[in-house]
Order: sequence, then C-alpha cells, then structure tokens
Amino acid sequence: MIINLSRDDLKLTFKYTKTASIGGISHIHKNKSDRLKKLNVDNFIGQIGTLAGCIALLGEEEGRLEYIKARTLADKNPLSGDKGQDIVGLNIDIKCSLMRKSKNPLSYNFLIRKREIHKDWLYLQTLAEKYKKDDLSEGVRVHIMGWLKTEDIPKKPESFGPLEGAYKIPVSSLRKLPIENLKSEIQRITN
Repeated sequence: MIINLSRDDLKLTFKYTKTASIGGISHIHKNKSDRLKKLNVDNFIGQIGTLAGCIALLGEEEGRLEYIKARTLADKNPLSGDKGQDIVGLNIDIKCSLMRKSKNPLSYNFLIRKREIHKDWLYLQTLAEKYKKDDLSEGVRVHIMGWLKTEDIPKKPESFGPLEGAYKIPVSSLRKLPIENLKSEIQRITN
C-alpha cells in the first residue's frame, strides 16, 4: 500500500517536528554530532510516517484528525513525548525510515530500540521515498510495509556497528497487509 502525502500534509507534519525534537536524539547515525545535527530531519521523517500510517489505518479525513489529536496531546508534555502511542487510546507505534540507499522497499529493515518496546503493543513500519530537500511541492510517497506484535521482536539485539542495541527484522518478514489484519489485532488488544 502506498500513501501519497501532499504538500499541505508535509506542512502539517513539519509543524509538529519541532516539538517532537525537544529533548530527543537520533539513534540511527554513527556519532553523537551527526545524531544531533540530523535530529530534525529524522523527526520530520517520523512525522511523515506517522501521518501516513494514521491515514492507512483510519482513512483520509479521520487519519489526519487522529494524527493532529495525538500530536497535540504529545506536545503538551514535549519532554516525555508520545511514549510510542501514535493514535490516542491505541497501543500502536508507527515507525518510518527514509529510503536513502535503495528504491526497493523490501531491502530495508524494521528497527526498534529496547526503550521503545512495550508489552502488548503493535508496530507499523512505513518507508518514505526520498524527496527534494528544498522542494516539497510534489509531496512524498510513503510505503506501508507491514506490522508486527511485541512478541515478534527478536530476543537479541544487534551486537555491533551503528545498529548496536537495536532489534532488527527485515521488512519482508513483517506481518503482511491488508491493513484489515492489523485493524483486527488493534481491536483485539484494546478491548
């Protein structure tokens, strides 16, 4: 499934990027200096994926409204963030990576750090295609790749390299769409 975010969608996500960055640090770059420099870009990508995931799960209008509702709530306490709850009242964390190295979405991995793992949680993986840094007029295409449950996360994290400490699963190994499968699981764990 692909969600096409418009320029207005990107303006909306950019609005929330600044507060989503407060007190944060990126964990996907090699050294601390790079992590701090690229924090806003990484958070922008995260916001893009979150909006696309909300739209995929809830539809165009309701997805945008729920995204705004969740971000507004998270912005009230920017130092504590959203605690991985990207849709208010649902145990779902929407992850997003920028497709930097390959145009093939199946060549990427789902990555999660120990502090982001919660019992009885669901995770949706999205991938944002590269965009023109200074021209977002065309919007961004976001691939909805698949999902997993907490118990699907490997028992051991990566032991070395830039992903040291992260749990890694190839996106090709994620639970498959259709999105209705994920919606059914959300209903099951929230009731």
